[in-house]
Amino acid sequence: GAATALRQAVASAIRPECVMKVLVTGASGLIGAHVTQALLDQGAEPVACDTAPFVPPMGADSNRVPFVQADVSDLDALSSILETYQIDRVVHSAAILARTCQENPTLAVNVNVVGSLNVLEAARRLGVTRVVMASSIAVYGNTTDDPIDEARLDETHPLNPTTVYGSAKVLVEACGQAYRKNHGLEFVALRYGATYGPGPEKPTSTGVATDLRSFFERAVKSGEVILSDQDDLKRPLVYVKDAARATALACCRQEPAPSSVFNVAGDRAVSLAECAEILARLLPGLKITRPEKSPATGDVRPQSVALSMDRARAELGYEPEYPLERGIGEYVDWLQRGVPVAASELTHGGSHD
Repeated sequence: GAATALRQAVASAIRPECVMKVLVTGASGLIGAHVTQALLDQGAEPVACDTAPFVPPMGADSNRVPFVQADVSDLDALSSILETYQIDRVVHSAAILARTCQENPTLAVNVNVVGSLNVLEAARRLGVTRVVMASSIAVYGNTTDDPIDEARLDETHPLNPTTVYGSAKVLVEACGQAYRKNHGLEFVALRYGATYGPGPEKPTSTGVATDLRSFFERAVKSGEVILSDQDDLKRPLVYVKDAARATALACCRQEPAPSSVFNVAGDRAVSLAECAEILARLLPGLKITRPEKSPATGDVRPQSVALSMDRARAELGYEPEYPLERGIGEYVDWLQRGVPVAASELTHGGSHD
């Protein structure tokens, strides 16, 4: 019907395939690694940048991606990379993750805010046309008390972060908007839901994505899932390949999208309890334990809330391709194959996952 026609129109606006050079910061992180592959799929030429060595995600394609070891806190280094590689656009996914931000707020602000400002400033100086920034649903803060029905939280929802991580993302989005208004830089912020899926793991990284990884890894490797009393709460999840494809679409479309902020998640909010049920179907004999009561961890995520994907659908042509069953199925396959993934310690300027 009309919706399909609209999607086809959007898709044709996004092709012709982009033959542009794109710097991906945080390329050794979960999302960044997949973004490099998604950019290759769109016909772009990605250049990977991170403080930690780059491990291409499954698919040998990314072996031909040039890799530069650099820190986003270093404006001169960034500027020289943009110049050397004649970069057209930047996907900025280097960040310090939520829990590290709580423990070391000064470091977090340095990397997450100053690093992002450096990306914007280097882009302005060197005439990069577009910066696509990894933001997060953490900008919305804790929305459990909202009278909002679970249906859909869209991009116009008030920002009320409850953490240093979320606050830093709000500030970075605001700086991006300032560069958009004052310097004509095309700026796009993508507010990812909690991201899960196969990819590099940094031993010291913490945050929602790492919690999700250990949840799935324990199910596959130890045959057990331990649920807490928080695990009936629904949250927006996104399979890493969907997040990466949305990012490549935002980066590669010819014309700037009408909007500059997009939610990126799956179609509905899901609970870890529901993930456990899917795991039980995939892993016969899985033991699911529900403890009496676990103390609240004072953690940092919006709960029982779903994100509206309407804007990303209409303007980017984004359609989640991995419903929960498919995403978990592929992830479990990957974990069962025990793919070795080397990744160095997370130093500052490491990757957003």
